[in-house]
Amino acid sequence: MRAPYSGQHPLVGSFVTEQRADLMTKGKQIFEMLMACLLSPKLRPQLRVSDPDAEAFRYREMFGPTGLLDEMELAGAVSDASQYLDGEPLLKGEKSIAVTPCDVRSLQRVLTPGTVLIEYVLTDTLLAAFVVTNTSLVVVTSPVVTPAELREKAEEFLEAIGNEKSHISGRPTESGLPHEPRLEVVREQAQWLYEVLLRPTEQMWRSPESGVTERVIIVPHGILHRLPFCALFDGTRFVSEIVPTTQCPSASIFKTLCEKRSNADSPVTYFGLANPRGQPSAWSLPDIAGCETAVLSAANELMPDCKWEDDAIRRSSDILVLRRQKASRTAFYESAPHYNIVDLETHGAGRRQLATKHSPG
Repeated sequence: MRAPYSGQHPLVGSFVTEQRADLMTKGKQIFEMLMACLLSPKLRPQLRVSDPDAEAFRYREMFGPTGLLDEMELAGAVSDASQYLDGEPLLKGEKSIAVTPCDVRSLQRVLTPGTVLIEYVLTDTLLAAFVVTNTSLVVVTSPVVTPAELREKAEEFLEAIGNEKSHISGRPTESGLPHEPRLEVVREQAQWLYEVLLRPTEQMWRSPESGVTERVIIVPHGILHRLPFCALFDGTRFVSEIVPTTQCPSASIFKTLCEKRSNADSPVTYFGLANPRGQPSAWSLPDIAGCETAVLSAANELMPDCKWEDDAIRRSSDILVLRRQKASRTAFYESAPHYNIVDLETHGAGRRQLATKHSPG
């Protein structure tokens, strides 16, 4: 276990948004060189950096995507995504969220004692994980598997569980149905990924001495953004059966959301949407079992005795839940901005290249 982070950054300058955007677009090679130098046991002593791990984390946040909105803007994908939703506006206003890349110390201030954040770095030559608690930072690297092999295994797993291409037509699927009918094969694939991605980090969130932590925040990188970490398998149980997990685009986004939540004076309001019907096809897929139960349970957590009435739940101005025909695109765009919790329980469909095609992450 490392000592608490000192907060010194001798290599970090002041990057304005335009410079950072340019580096995200053109600086993949620089990013990979920085990570390799700062995390290399041979090179670290020559850098004269007090804490190379914390320095590497800072650059991971500066060069990697600081959020999906930034990524989509840089890729020119906002208009593409809007067209994909039949011209519905995806973002309101010029900027939906402003995020400053965080360092380890500022992140630790918002981490509760029971929270562990795992942030990955995946380049052409390196696989590493920053494991951060409210008092420590540990970096784990994987010399056993190559990044290329990890990407290949992740693609195979995503296809097997129905997240990628159909094995029949080769076209992207919107069904979410698994393509691999043999659960033992899926478990084997999920276990391989667990051994590579999570097993090396277990000492920080799951150990015989301290038990299992309260929750784990996953910050993926590259293809790992598409990987459902809760579906990985440790040989006995899936991650979803072991510990609550949340995936977030970046540690900076997580920190910003925690600060906004702690500063908010308004009461908790909830908007839930389950099994929408209508057009286009992405909004009219078969119902998913449990979606309607999930939003009903969430509403009852906030305000007991919530019940469905004509495919809707309305409790004053604090809770609105819609399902089936009531869960329309128009209702979503009109209602979602007025609630501070938005819960979508439905299929997800999108173009895989939108979020990350122009950046190191």
